[in-house]
Amino acid sequence: EEPILALCGPSTYEWVFDNLKTSDFRSGFLQRILFSVNDIHKTKQARPEPLDQAKRRNFKKKLNELYNYGLNHLSDSLKFELDEDAWLFFEELFNNLEVRKENIQDDVIVSCLDRYWNDYLFKFALVLHVMEDGWQEKRFIARKTIEQSALIIEYYEKVIIQILEELQSKDTYSMMRKLVDELRKSEELNIAYDDLANRFQGYSRHRSVFESAINKLEDLKIIERRMRKNNSRNDRKTCEIFLLQER
Repeated sequence: EEPILALCGPSTYEWVFDNLKTSDFRSGFLQRILFSVNDIHKTKQARPEPLDQAKRRNFKKKLNELYNYGLNHLSDSLKFELDEDAWLFFEELFNNLEVRKENIQDDVIVSCLDRYWNDYLFKFALVLHVMEDGWQEKRFIARKTIEQSALIIEYYEKVIIQILEELQSKDTYSMMRKLVDELRKSEELNIAYDDLANRFQGYSRHRSVFESAINKLEDLKIIERRMRKNNSRNDRKTCEIFLLQER
């Protein structure tokens, strides 16, 4: 009853970026996966410090204790809550996140941050809590524990933003090719911005990629944005997109 499936495995940068798209995160599936990336720029050492074997043994011992406790208490249901100081810390995190989200245009990043800081934060806090001695008697999670969990989330947030930026860059170049192909089909080599946007299915869900591709093509002098005469507010979207003569 109520099984929990957890998968853990290694991969490579090449596989990730060849097989994943930002839409995979938008669907919600990949938001359930935590990516851990080695620092490829970290200087290697000829004689690195050996791992602390005592810590490894203690960690394995604690895992075995938790496993055996679970086997013997399958029908038990324990409830843990944050203490008042921990709640105050979370409220501060939550409010800061809401402010940060106002300045983030990419809805994929926003949805990932929501899941990380409103879901995984508590799950990691619970894991850290039950790793403490005498955790069965401690029904309230302390501020120190939620602070440690926040440090873990900060790491995973940094990694996921790095991956999403790489994937969006790939999506942007793909969109650039599609835009140029669409403009070539036009006899006059120009299409209204809003008409061009509407030709791409799911534009509203990929708006940031579309606009990024337009800006990139404009920077490269492949297209030119010409404002309409009735554009009194100088709106960059109320314009015609011209494909410049290719050399």
